[in-house]
Amino acid sequence: MPEVTVRYVNSTLTSHTAKMLAAALQTIVAEALNVPGDEHGEITKNDIVVRFVAHNPFDIGVMNFEIDIVTVDIPARRKNLQERTEAIANKVRALTKDKDDGPTGTHGYVWIILTQSGFKTF
Repeated sequence: MPEVTVRYVNSTLTSHTAKMLAAALQTIVAEALNVPGDEHGEITKNDIVVRFVAHNPFDIGVMNFEIDIVTVDIPARRKNLQERTEAIANKVRALTKDKDDGPTGTHGYVWIILTQSGFKTF
């Protein structure tokens, strides 16, 4: 279950845009990280958790729009990780670029963090 954390400067994101991005990120991330036929890599948009966290006024050295994606490390993802990262970043840029209600002055990043993990619902 990939977890997406979107950190942002409060003045750069409206609630309307946040709702739109949350839904879009589920699809974008699922498409980019899906590994069909792999027990740990096959995912759908319903497997993606998206959280939004506003930057604190005391934060320093931050960009105004940061997307961290934590997901399980499997060889198929590691093999073309940069391509997957760029695909997500390009789609997010297209969604937010020149939109009246989009993040203003948007510059940021996408960072996919692959990790060994265990997961079980209860």
